[in-house]
Amino acid sequence: MPLIQSFAPLALVLCFALVSLAQAPAGAKSKIPPPENISLQTKDGVTLRAIYYPSPNEKKAVPVIMLHGWKGKKEDVSGLAGVLQKQEGYAVIVPDLRTHGASQWTYQLNDRVSKTIDTDDIKRQQMQLFMNQDMEAVKRFLMEENNKGKLNIDLLTIVAADDFSSILAANWTAKDWSWPVLAGLKQGQDVKALVLVSPETTFKGFSAVQALNHFSLQTKVSIMLVAGEESRSFSDVKQIERQLARGRLNAAAESRDLFLAAKPSDAKGTALLMNPSVNVLRDIKFLIDSRVIARADEFPWTDRSSPLSK
Repeated sequence: MPLIQSFAPLALVLCFALVSLAQAPAGAKSKIPPPENISLQTKDGVTLRAIYYPSPNEKKAVPVIMLHGWKGKKEDVSGLAGVLQKQEGYAVIVPDLRTHGASQWTYQLNDRVSKTIDTDDIKRQQMQLFMNQDMEAVKRFLMEENNKGKLNIDLLTIVAADDFSSILAANWTAKDWSWPVLAGLKQGQDVKALVLVSPETTFKGFSAVQALNHFSLQTKVSIMLVAGEESRSFSDVKQIERQLARGRLNAAAESRDLFLAAKPSDAKGTALLMNPSVNVLRDIKFLIDSRVIARADEFPWTDRSSPLSK
């Protein structure tokens, strides 16, 4: 059994690669940069480890934040991230959120004693730190890449691998769209698409209810819900779909931007996302192609550097 498990991630990557090759258009591809192991610093002093897959498309590149699930790690979804970079040219970043993977959360109790927080120790009120600290650190890195002309931050897409990360993605998207434009400089409003796998409205007291009713998720951001129709939570996903549809009642068919990919499976979360037989890769590509890249002219690249840094 251990031998079989050790080859499972490689098998998934190979399956995704075969699927992507079958779907690949003919034509020359730009040279793909190698992935980079990077460290991101949060403002509360946590070092997040991440894998970054740069894009050869530079100012036309779609940046994608790929979030692992609760008690998961970046390696759980990095195979799919690599395929999205190689096949589609997206600039993909896969962080280990605090207390997950290689991102330890340690703080000083006093001059001589420190404490390392485990995922199980995280309190309800601390769940906001994933949004206010970790996601903001990821965004700062992508903004720096944008200002170097390496991607277009205004095409930002998030892929969330389970109920926890879907709630995180929804809440942070609402926050991103709440930043005002100051003196002609955008501070947010960059998330254009969400892929939420097995989403639910609450997780350990962390709620997406307000975010799902936020104007951004109701009218501004294109959303793909992915769920196993044989899973026990499928009815909850259908309810989320109905909730998100309220702001889209008068939308024209050609501008449809809310989709539900119901999969013939009882799997949930990362297990569903990384199962090549249900091909969530195709759903991600469809949403980005039809609702982000097709509208890229509406969101041209701009240097978003602060005037104070120039």
